[in-house]
Amino acid sequence: MDIDALAPHFERRFGDRGALRELFAQVILYSGLITLSDHYAPYGELAGAVLKMLAVIRGIRIGDDDLHALKEPMATMPPHPDVHGALVKLREAGFRLFTLTNSPRATCARQPEGAGITGRFEGQFSVDDGVHGYKPAREVYRAVQVSLGVVPSNLCLIACQT
Repeated sequence: MDIDALAPHFERRFGDRGALRELFAQVILYSGLITLSDHYAPYGELAGAVLKMLAVIRGIRIGDDDLHALKEPMATMPPHPDVHGALVKLREAGFRLFTLTNSPRATCARQPEGAGITGRFEGQFSVDDGVHGYKPAREVYRAVQVSLGVVPSNLCLIACQT
């Protein structure tokens, strides 16, 4: 998914499109930290807390209405331009395709739909499905491996929100 589609929201609220990349980097950092410390908070709570922290650092007030205003755009980000063709090529080459996301199950279902790529995947996995840890925790990938009944060497990861 192309997170740059969210940049106008950050430019409007923070006066800086770069705040989006800062938020994304901090969410990755904190999701890893809470996973390593054997804790878990749902992605929406984590991202919301990091957004508020970023706002405090920048001297901006963020309210619940601001958080709510980002939910729909986050769930309906467009794909990068090369995604449709790449997914077709992967399927034609015999790959089975699934999604794995740190996002909650509801968002996990909406993102491919909003991007027009729903039919390209056999299924979707979310860390909310019971692992309650974030990528890159071994347990997250292990849960997918066990669910699919394949050996790790038969799995390949392609990151999609860069």
